[in-house]
Amino acid sequence: MDESTKHVAIATALYLARAEYRCLQSQPHAAGDEVARKAAFNVAFTFMRRAGMESEFSYHEQEELKSLLYEDD
Repeated sequence: MDESTKHVAIATALYLARAEYRCLQSQPHAAGDEVARKAAFNVAFTFMRRAGMESEFSYHEQEELKSLLYEDD
C-alpha cells in the first residue's frame, strides 16, 4: 500500500471514530462518555485492521484520535 493510500485510510479511520462517538452521544439514551469513546476507538481500529493496516497508527495519530474524542471535556 502506498503512502497516500495509508494517509487516506488513517484519516478515514479518525473520521469514522469521531462520527461514531458523536452518534452515540446524540442518542436519546446516550451511552456514557467512556462507553462511547471505547466504541469509537473500536471503530477506528477495526477499520484499520480490515484495511490490512493493523498497527499503522503512529503515536501522533493515536494522540490525534484521543484529542478528537476528549475535546469536549
